[in-house]
Amino acid sequence: MIKTDLFAERLKELRKLSGDSQRKLAEKLFISQVTVSCYEQGRARPSFETLVAICKLYGTSSDYLLGLTDDDPSDEFRKNRH
Repeated sequence: MIKTDLFAERLKELRKLSGDSQRKLAEKLFISQVTVSCYEQGRARPSFETLVAICKLYGTSSDYLLGLTDDDPSDEFRKNRH
């Protein structure tokens, strides 16, 4: 049985919580919107450099994005942005 793709789900959730469209996230990461779509569908994985950029952009950890923990540091990051 295929395990749920936590990376895809969590990236999409963080993107939406931040108010970014796929196109806007793609611009911020210097990649295509199609690539972001593939990440969110679980059809592609980001490079190490892109993963780090996503973590910095959304104030989260790679452990959270990759499903190694359920503790999302971006919750606190978002609170402090407002």
